[in-house]
Amino acid sequence: MECPPLPRKEGDSAERNFRYEGYDIVTLEKQIDRTYTIPDAQTSQEVISYYAKHIAQDVKLPSQFAELAPKVREFLATRAFGEHVDLDDPAIITAISRRTTLYVTVKAFVATLRALVIEELQPELEHGGRKLSSTPPFPYSRPTVAATKTVFNLVPCDNAFEQEFARNLETMVDVVRFAKLPSQFSFAIEYTDSASNLRYYEPDFVAVLADGTHFLLETKGREDVDVAHKDRAAQIWCENATLLTGIAWRYLKIPQPEFKKLQPADFEDLLVLAPPPLPTPPSSSAILTLIAGGESDTLEFKSSIRWDLRENKVNPVLEKVIVKTIAGFLNSTQGGTLLIGITDEGAIVGLQLDYATFTKKPNRDGFELHLTTLLLNAYGKDCSAFLHISFHQLDGKEICEVKVKPANRPIFVKDDKGQQLYIRANNQTLPLSMEEAWNYSRIRWSS
Repeated sequence: MECPPLPRKEGDSAERNFRYEGYDIVTLEKQIDRTYTIPDAQTSQEVISYYAKHIAQDVKLPSQFAELAPKVREFLATRAFGEHVDLDDPAIITAISRRTTLYVTVKAFVATLRALVIEELQPELEHGGRKLSSTPPFPYSRPTVAATKTVFNLVPCDNAFEQEFARNLETMVDVVRFAKLPSQFSFAIEYTDSASNLRYYEPDFVAVLADGTHFLLETKGREDVDVAHKDRAAQIWCENATLLTGIAWRYLKIPQPEFKKLQPADFEDLLVLAPPPLPTPPSSSAILTLIAGGESDTLEFKSSIRWDLRENKVNPVLEKVIVKTIAGFLNSTQGGTLLIGITDEGAIVGLQLDYATFTKKPNRDGFELHLTTLLLNAYGKDCSAFLHISFHQLDGKEICEVKVKPANRPIFVKDDKGQQLYIRANNQTLPLSMEEAWNYSRIRWSS
């Protein structure tokens, strides 16, 4: 983890003092007026324990306090101030007790841990499903709609738009049956929000058409920053459900303004709102064709991310090369693709030697976690939107494909010479001088 060196200065008295005023709730007359002073921390361990609890709470890992505390101590002692410091020095205890130190430390740990705490698993069919009719009876005081195509005696709605939509589903001839999914049924889809927190999303409706297609339906009056994450999770759920059950499932979001404009008579009219299919990894033949074309300004091959085939050992320099190469694609106008497990000559060597270097997870998961953390630590978490990692089987060997979109800002990489801006020039990744970086950035991100 990297962070700007923290200042070592006395804490502001305003950070330690606060004033409390108490008023009579009826007369509004002031009854209490006191100033309190928070005592200074006496040991560094007090501060470290507080920080570790704060971090564990933020990343939803309360049981990992014992693991986090030593890491926080190491961070404060060796990195936070740009050099090794004595945490038992009273001046340092004061410095690490400051709010600025808390902010920087928590931010650094949360940014690193959030990329590691959530693991995507292969979908499995846990059981044959639950019937909506198994939902226990429940009282409901919000709007309802009487309908014959639903298992419930009334459709429980959360708002007027859901009422209108339920009435439409009832009258659409191509809808065989439908239901509002009440919270009492406890159906939810896991997703990660914009801050990489694990959340649960509850779709609004389910419907079955005359052709047997099942739909998850989401009515949407307003959209927030996490709607796109929910949409993607629902699409993935439908794809997995189709794969595991053999029943066609699709997801459809119905924004209220678009519904008003459409005034659909049949469900088929709503399908113009269907989202595009999720991107699927290209086939092996497409990857082989890509390799056959050789390296270019948008394509690069690397044998591994950390195992040096020549030296026959782990070489950290290789990771830096990966970071620079992808930075070059991010800073280009076209983006590009990095294939890992392929030699410069286009030979397929696979990732097994890299996998073996990860002691806890010597497999694809360990590789992907390490690569993701490496890249997000180098560029910032916001760059995850421009990176897509996938894996392919070629000639019995697994390779990694990193597809890179052009970034919306300059991406600098820290090396021995300071902050460097890398670009692609034909099939090379090159650093720019300060003047060149200024001129390139002015043209590349002119808007």
